[in-house]
Amino acid sequence: MLPHLHDLHKLYGPVVRVRPNMLHFSKRAAYMDIYKMGTTLTKDPWFYNCFNLPESSFGFLDPRKHRERKEILNPFFHRKAILKLEHVLQETVDHLVDRLGSTPDVPIDCYYAFRAAAMDVITSYFFGQTLGCLDTPGFTHELLVSVSTLIKSFWISKWFPIIGIVLSRLPEWVVVKMDPRLRITFDMRDMLARQIDNFMSNPAAASSNEKHQRPSRNSLLNESQLLVQAGSDTIGIASYVGLFHALNTPRVYRALRAELDAALPDKEQSYTLRQLEELPYLTAYIKEALRVAQGIVSPLPRIAQRDMIIGGYPVPKGTSVAMAAPFVHNDPDIFESPEEFRPERWLTPESAELENSIVAFSRGARQCLGINLAWAEMYLIFGNVFRRLDFEMHNTSIEDFSHTKDFFSPVLRGRHLHALVRPRKE
Repeated sequence: MLPHLHDLHKLYGPVVRVRPNMLHFSKRAAYMDIYKMGTTLTKDPWFYNCFNLPESSFGFLDPRKHRERKEILNPFFHRKAILKLEHVLQETVDHLVDRLGSTPDVPIDCYYAFRAAAMDVITSYFFGQTLGCLDTPGFTHELLVSVSTLIKSFWISKWFPIIGIVLSRLPEWVVVKMDPRLRITFDMRDMLARQIDNFMSNPAAASSNEKHQRPSRNSLLNESQLLVQAGSDTIGIASYVGLFHALNTPRVYRALRAELDAALPDKEQSYTLRQLEELPYLTAYIKEALRVAQGIVSPLPRIAQRDMIIGGYPVPKGTSVAMAAPFVHNDPDIFESPEEFRPERWLTPESAELENSIVAFSRGARQCLGINLAWAEMYLIFGNVFRRLDFEMHNTSIEDFSHTKDFFSPVLRGRHLHALVRPRKE
């Protein structure tokens, strides 16, 4: 999808019609018009209904319902809440470091290792228990493997939504018989459902005097499934891709370790999120990892509710419009030599102009709620693994990271990054 969109824009210019009633744009100005606060654009049901999470903050088509859900969820993603539960994140990161360094002579599949960490963080942070992904041999927990495989069938639910509708109405045993890989996803849903039932049976929760009415059981289940999926995927991708580019670019690897060594002299000590946030090169590195990793590569379509101007072009009411984030992140008019992994670009006086062009979490009213939590995880993950471990790539090259397929989330065609990992001695 992405290469084809690039070809279309090269041929036809900054706006192309990709469906009978859908326009795709390629310039930053259009992105800022589509995904901004106060917009009259609403989510396109054709695209969002295929996720089968209609009563979640991601799936709500009605802006009012989304706004109400966001007000309920915001306290959990506020910086104060994250700092209060920082120890939960740190415990998971410490476990990741211990597991990575425990088999120094065995190449580790970093794709699964960092997804395992992200999954254990999100489940422990929100649900008080983990799936034990980090404890699974090779980090290949059944859920992670299943999700990694099933994401490649995203295009089926996107272009043939009737299939998803039919599957959602069949008995669970029938669906599992048709595709046994779905068993673990049902187990995850059942675990979340039990926690929701315990919550709803709590008299204190039932008698809450909050501003908003408590969501229904199905809505809570939709939201919980979203938290697990979205909360683990984006961080898993950014950590994994960021690690590869550090190992593949020796000057970046050396600069990161030099800054961390100077700032954190005792590698056995746990350092706080606030301490890591003060490190300029680490911060620049995370920004560059987010730019390159492309957490969501599919265009996110919106419906124009009135005649409007987008990117300088008139768009009639009722038109579906979209722009994929990689068109912003890879725009040479914004980022010089965008194909290069260059954290230094964020350390120049001109870097302030680049800040508004990082759209890894989208923008506007529908921006990802977990942006603060994601940043906290990346600081703690990168700060700890580079300070406390030595990495050596194993049978992995830039070719493995050169071709990305669009399955909503990016799927790299090459071999997973494997590395030999050892505890640092100095």
